[in-house]
Amino acid sequence: MVPILIMNDQYQYFKQYLTPSIAQELIQELFEGETVRRQVIIRKVDEVHKGRGGYPSQAESQHPVVHALLKMKKARLAENPERGLWSVFIKTLNGFTKWAKKFTPGKYVFRGIRNETYPIQASAYRRLKEEDRSFLKFLQVNKDLIDETILRGYDERNGRQLSELEMLAELQHHGAATCLIDFSYSAQIALWFACGQDSKTSQDSDNPPNGKVFAVYNQLPNFKEVKSDILKNDIDYFLEDEETSPLYYWQPRQQNNRIIAQQSIFLFGRPEFEADDECVILVDRKENIQTELEQVSGITEAMLFPDFEKFASLRGVSESYVGLSIYECKELAQEQFQEGNYSEAIAYCDRAIDQDPNYIEAYYERGRAKHYTGQYSSAVSDLDKFIDQNLGYAEAYGYRAEAKLRLGDVGEAKADFLVALQLAEESSDWALANEIGLFLDEIYEHTARGEQNE
Repeated sequence: MVPILIMNDQYQYFKQYLTPSIAQELIQELFEGETVRRQVIIRKVDEVHKGRGGYPSQAESQHPVVHALLKMKKARLAENPERGLWSVFIKTLNGFTKWAKKFTPGKYVFRGIRNETYPIQASAYRRLKEEDRSFLKFLQVNKDLIDETILRGYDERNGRQLSELEMLAELQHHGAATCLIDFSYSAQIALWFACGQDSKTSQDSDNPPNGKVFAVYNQLPNFKEVKSDILKNDIDYFLEDEETSPLYYWQPRQQNNRIIAQQSIFLFGRPEFEADDECVILVDRKENIQTELEQVSGITEAMLFPDFEKFASLRGVSESYVGLSIYECKELAQEQFQEGNYSEAIAYCDRAIDQDPNYIEAYYERGRAKHYTGQYSSAVSDLDKFIDQNLGYAEAYGYRAEAKLRLGDVGEAKADFLVALQLAEESSDWALANEIGLFLDEIYEHTARGEQNE
């Protein structure tokens, strides 16, 4: 929920009259990703602005919200699908998350498209010329594809005869156009696809398209699940030219890595159908949102396409070299650390930090690796940076304490070990607590021997 009452000067527009520009900011904040009646927007904007200490509009005719909405429509920040109804486009990951939270997990699936004008449509249907499109021809495209697959001997896998539906799933995986339409159980994965560049629109275009994410309720009575008892039926069973004929959802039994990574599910039954809800992603925010998705959820092209075929194609001669991302560098550093290759781990961390000096996790990885290569002062410096941002990480205190101990700073090492011990006990990490306890015993014994010698 957006806080309404902030009766102090922390509000940017405290004691300011409501204007169209202020109204536009509040509309984006309060209704991003939503489709709402204009009167609801006006009432909520007035309420929030006043509740935060702003003054009401002085406009004598047109309300600032109305003026703001018209400006947003002209700037492609919102649209007016019908009289009195307004859709506010997505600009941020937070705004999209708010929209996606409306849907019950497991009962809705999502599809992201790079061009907001595209409908939910099977790729096999798009193979037909627009003037020749019909259900019968759509069915024939799929039947011919299956017949050709059988003719060329591609209808078996690992010695098992594939059903017609399974053949289509294999073909779709390798780029063929079929009746199956890809959706994902993950709204964020669908968002990643919506933030891509539309291949049919030049990147140099003066008017590149917004993206869009569809939400579809894929349960009965709208959709029927494909289970083993009907999987072997011919494709004619599933594709019927009736408005009342069922639609289907299906997850193949033998899922490949790409389906698993993308949390994919197939919807099909008719050439095209409507969504239950949708939201538009602003084109000038696509790149930023994809970056946020990588930072927050680790969603990247490499993660979504983990098979070797896609891995190789992403590194072809037509693909510009961009190098490893900071997250890939960190993962490689962790792998090298586990193998005991500490110098290599440090090198990967250096690459990550060169790209983003504020990527704090890389300092932890580099600090602990430096500890094992005897670079104790430098290790302490890296771990200082990490601990400043992560006060509750027991192992970081432990590594820093060991490095300080090797540098002869027994007092500060002991203080770090005590913090690490407390954190380990609070998290019930008894193995780490025991290890830290052994170091503390050494310090106490060393201190006791020193006092005796005096």
